[in-house]
Amino acid sequence: MKEEGEKEEKEEEVKAKEKREKEEEVCDASSDGGGDAKSEARKAAGCSGLGIDLIKALGEKGIEMMHSVMSKVWEEGKMPRDWKESEVIPIYKRKGDPLDCGNYRGIKMLEHGMKVMEKILEQRLRKIVAINEMQFGFIPGRSTTNAIFMIQQLQEKYTEKNKNLYMAFVDLEKAYDRVPRDLVYWCLRKRMVPERLVKLVMATYQESTTKVRTVHGRTESFQIEVGLHQGSGLSPFLFAIVLDTISAEMREGLPKELLFADDLAVIAETEQDLQRRWIIWQKTMEAKGLKVNTGKTEVMVSGKGDERIVIRDKEGETLNQVQKFKYLGLMLGEKGGSMLAVRARVKAAWEKWREIGPVIGDKKIPRKLKTKLYTTMVRPVILYGAECWVVGQKEEQLLETTEMRMLRRIRGVTLEDKMRSEDIRKELGVCPIGEKARESRLRWFGHVMRREPENHLKQMLNLEVPGRRPRGRPKGRWRDGITRDMKQLHIEAEDAEDRSFWRKRTQAADLNLGTGASR
Repeated sequence: MKEEGEKEEKEEEVKAKEKREKEEEVCDASSDGGGDAKSEARKAAGCSGLGIDLIKALGEKGIEMMHSVMSKVWEEGKMPRDWKESEVIPIYKRKGDPLDCGNYRGIKMLEHGMKVMEKILEQRLRKIVAINEMQFGFIPGRSTTNAIFMIQQLQEKYTEKNKNLYMAFVDLEKAYDRVPRDLVYWCLRKRMVPERLVKLVMATYQESTTKVRTVHGRTESFQIEVGLHQGSGLSPFLFAIVLDTISAEMREGLPKELLFADDLAVIAETEQDLQRRWIIWQKTMEAKGLKVNTGKTEVMVSGKGDERIVIRDKEGETLNQVQKFKYLGLMLGEKGGSMLAVRARVKAAWEKWREIGPVIGDKKIPRKLKTKLYTTMVRPVILYGAECWVVGQKEEQLLETTEMRMLRRIRGVTLEDKMRSEDIRKELGVCPIGEKARESRLRWFGHVMRREPENHLKQMLNLEVPGRRPRGRPKGRWRDGITRDMKQLHIEAEDAEDRSFWRKRTQAADLNLGTGASR
């Protein structure tokens, strides 16, 4: 009797522990956080109008209610009918004909209960499925900067040894919308995901209906039998699993393929190798039901020459060769360098500046607020990708000129007023943009230096391409700029191992706002 009592007591403890863990899982999936993966307060609700803030307002009672619903869904493998209903909001991409439906991106408004369940499924799947290092999208510890750094360093190192690099930037047509759902389920089983999880993922799509919100009202509900949910927290990782699984037998690994979600770059040392590998990728993806848009797939030869190449698709059509390409927001040029990237960021910053133009021009708004808008909305646009820039005198001058034009408008003066740039900066409390760019470069360098020797970033930094540097003055390299930056701040590469010390020494903080900034 005593043994049976102890056994029952242990079973009760195990059940209580499992319940607490599941409640914590539900709480974590419902909690505030940055990004789309978590449900923030004041997020738009689904068709029922039930917002996540209402659930959170119930506190512990709300968590218990959500846990009860989630447990029932988990046991039965079926989603509530309300969760299967959604609403699509078409958002204009701000390019192309506004009357063309292809120039809109549909965002699906899901029920928050479904979002919580998707977050739980995502957390479970991430513990089971390991994604190859060539995929940088939606994987913790990887970002666009990783992929940009890889391709920029490849360009630089091959150009340094007077060698060409052949690149194909593959465009998957409406990638999320065209993924066959049977392919998703097949990939999950291929990766040894437990059948219960597979069926729960299937349940999020079975008998799901949606309607479209338009300026004239909402359409009738209809079913969508293909593709992943847009705006879903689970979809990005499902898509990563699909691409990772179908590419397992054909990929050659970093740095010959780079993937960020559906943005694929295939890189080769010869034209023939690029042709061979591009065809393999195209045939494999289309055989699995994905559509490659050959009209938007472009090739580029990086090097000092002006080599023209002919890369054809499986139908014999020639892919378009370009002299520059915007890769994950960074403008790459066939000659290398960073001037194209800096010019593109300056252009994007002026577009953002025009958006806040009415605020900047309003004399009733204090300069302190205008300066804050610049440092939080405009300057980050300019400095996107600055971690990987090779900045010379011309690039620094362009950045400086752009920033001072904006700061003069905030201050309400022109060049004719003969007010010194240093005085304007001091009054507004803004440090030079060149120093902020240096901060970005050095922080990224410190991040790379602290990686393990087998890390792809560390290996790329130390990569040596066979060959000799050509005669004449060598082109500036990213590492040369880092050396110059460290010399200015009197620090050494070894100092990067101490993260807190490195961040403190490389910080370029804005000045304290002067009295003039508040007027």
